[in-house]
Amino acid sequence: MTDALPAPTPMLPRTWSRIDEAARALTAVPHAPVHLLIDGAAPPGEAFAAAWQQLQVDLAPLNDLLSKMKQLRPADRALAANSLQSTGADAAATLNTPFEHALARALGLPGTDGTLPWAAAQQRHTGQPCAWLQATHWQVGTDRIVLGHPADLALGADESDALMASMQPYLADDGLQIHAIAPGLWLAQGDMLRGLRCASLDRVVGRSIDAWLPDAATPAGASVRRLMNEMQMLLYTHPVQDARQARGLPPVNSLWVHGAGQLEALPAALQTGAEPPMAVMGLTTLREAARHGPEAWAQGWQQCAQAVVLPLLPLLQRMQSGQSGQSVSLTLCGEAGSTTWAFGPDHPAPAPPSLWTRLRRVVSQTKPLCPLDQLNQL
Repeated sequence: MTDALPAPTPMLPRTWSRIDEAARALTAVPHAPVHLLIDGAAPPGEAFAAAWQQLQVDLAPLNDLLSKMKQLRPADRALAANSLQSTGADAAATLNTPFEHALARALGLPGTDGTLPWAAAQQRHTGQPCAWLQATHWQVGTDRIVLGHPADLALGADESDALMASMQPYLADDGLQIHAIAPGLWLAQGDMLRGLRCASLDRVVGRSIDAWLPDAATPAGASVRRLMNEMQMLLYTHPVQDARQARGLPPVNSLWVHGAGQLEALPAALQTGAEPPMAVMGLTTLREAARHGPEAWAQGWQQCAQAVVLPLLPLLQRMQSGQSGQSVSLTLCGEAGSTTWAFGPDHPAPAPPSLWTRLRRVVSQTKPLCPLDQLNQL
C-alpha cells in the first residue's frame, strides 16, 4: 500500500503539500483506518480574522462533519510547557510546530521537542544521528536577522551542487556524510549531531533567528553553531553569489540545521511493504498558502475541505450505519496547538446535549461553540 501512494514532501514523511496528491493518496487507502492531519488550519494572525469569519460560513459542512465525531484532544497549548521561554522566544512556541508533534505521535516516532528525528524518519535511516542541512538566506537588518523562506531562493540544481562542492571538505572534517535530497536540501549523518536540539524550519521562517539558534552551551549546539559560522564565511565569497545577484536573486548566505535526531528502529507506519496500523496523512498546503495572504489561505482551505476533508463524510455515514468498521481521525493544527476529532469503533459519536444543557443555553441566551470556533485557540 505504501509504495502506491504519491511521493510525500522532501522533509516530513507521510506528508503532502499538494491537495490533489493528498486526495489521490486518500483514495488509495479505502479500507485502512485513516488519520488526516492538516497544518495551518487555524487563522495565523489578526490579519486573517475577516477571512476566517467568512470562511466559517463557507465551511459549514465541515462543522457538520466534526459534530458527528468525538473530540479526543481538546484545543489547548499544552506543548507550551516545553517552550523556549528561557531563550526569549514566544511562550507559546516550541522548537517543533504542533503539526510536527501531532504527526510524530501519529507515526509513533520517538523524541521530544527539538529532537523529533524527521531527517532519519524521512530517509528511513536507523542507528545514526541525522539532520537536514537547508540552504537559506538570512535577511540582515539593523537590529535583527530574519530567516527567509528557502523557496524564495529559487535555487537551481547546478547552483546547489556547486555550493555543496565547496562546503563538502569542511563538513567531512566534522565527520558528516552528506547526501543531496533536493536543490538546497541535504541529509547529514554523523556523531556531531548526536543530542542536538534544533528548531524546525517552519518555526523560524519569517522570524528573528536569535531565539531559535542551537544552544551553544551544549556540545552539539556549539559544534553546529561553529559550523554555521564557517559556512557563512565560505558562502559570502562564493562565485555562485555573483551570478545570482546578476539575476536579481537573494544570496545563499547560511545553512539552517533542523530535523535532527536518531531512530533505532522504524515505526510500523514507515516500514516499506508492511501494513501500518493506520494510514497517516499530513497536509501542509494551508501553511504555504498563508504566506501569500488571507485570501490565498481561505481559498486553500475551501479547496482542502472539498477535495480531502468532506469526502470523509460518506465514510462516516457508512460507519454509522454499521457498513464499515473503519475509523477516521482528523487533527487540525495551528501555531500554538492542535485538536483531534475521531469516529470509529473505539470513538462513537458524541451524545446530544442533555435537556438541562439545552434549557441553560436558552435561559442564558448562549450559543454552543461550533467545532471550528475552537481553532481560534490554536
